[in-house]
Amino acid sequence: MLKYWIWLTTHLSPQKVSSIMRRFASPEEVFFASESELLSLELLTPDEINTLSSKSFDMTERILEKCEIADIGIVTYQDALYPPRLRDIDSPPGVLYIKGSLSPLSIEPGLAIVGTRDATPYGIEAAAMFSYNLAKSGMVIVSGMAKGIDAFAHKGALRAGKPTVAVLGCGADVVYPLENETLYNDIISLGAVITEFPPGTRPLGAHFPQRNRIISGLSAGVLVAEAPLRSGALITARTAQEQGRDVFAIPGNIEAPNSAGCNRLIREYAILASQPMDILSEYINQYPVQLGAKQEKPKLPAVEEPKKKLPPPNPAKPKAEDRDLNETQAKIVKALRKEPLSPDDIIAATGLGMRETLTELTMLEIEGVVTSNTAGVYSL
Repeated sequence: MLKYWIWLTTHLSPQKVSSIMRRFASPEEVFFASESELLSLELLTPDEINTLSSKSFDMTERILEKCEIADIGIVTYQDALYPPRLRDIDSPPGVLYIKGSLSPLSIEPGLAIVGTRDATPYGIEAAAMFSYNLAKSGMVIVSGMAKGIDAFAHKGALRAGKPTVAVLGCGADVVYPLENETLYNDIISLGAVITEFPPGTRPLGAHFPQRNRIISGLSAGVLVAEAPLRSGALITARTAQEQGRDVFAIPGNIEAPNSAGCNRLIREYAILASQPMDILSEYINQYPVQLGAKQEKPKLPAVEEPKKKLPPPNPAKPKAEDRDLNETQAKIVKALRKEPLSPDDIIAATGLGMRETLTELTMLEIEGVVTSNTAGVYSL
């Protein structure tokens, strides 16, 4: 049955696959259907009918060979391993290509965290903090592995030692963006990267709105961490609403362009999320065991205070000297070896820009290399 699913999904769009499968019991029946039977459906274009009538498995065989070489698993809509929540959406993917394991999503609720690629330090810190706490409390963080908010959402979950799932707009063997190669490997080690696109598929722009329905479809809710008015994250939020998922948004400065999308979502229909508990409280009764509450008397799981910017560093972590730091991080660490400094002092001592300094400080704090006090002064 697998080869028939691959054959069908490589020749038709997900929408056409869903429509045609309402008329046939299996892709195998579609394969053996006559041209007249396909014409009678009044669903397909002449080109699509000609393609399906060719009955060729050449492309299917190439895909199977690539999957074997790249260690990519395949799950079809009819398989027991197919994510149950994803079955319920319009036009669910007929085939999922997977590196890693989707099993966490069959046990624990998924929560998508999405946002702009051009994230500010505020958005990065918010995404990482929410992701860390929600993952630690029992939710599987789902995102798209893009630059910016997506990447830090995955990193927050990994920092908590929990699985995270990345939905790609390309083949499962294609790392995009390339700078996220380490993140890609880390995600696979604990969770999974998945896609409906066959191996080798390049990351074309049209693929990303299509993959967004999977991000929201795998999840109980979607959190928009930071987004301007024109953002793919708002497409994901709208898709989530259409799928009957909860939509959350982190509020931001009313004058900040990158928060305008989140603020508008809150005004229109999203639930305001100013701390992880705002999200956990929506699901604690639905998932009392997974989210750490006792069934006889449900209690909300403990979440670090929102004022505490990031989780405390683990004293067992390697020292800064033993870590692989990029050039900017190395300059910051060198400056902090002399004495604790504020961000302004670090900028003055290193000659770095404000944005890169704040971004790398956030990353160093996530990794437990630096810490900050209530006055915003950083130290190793």
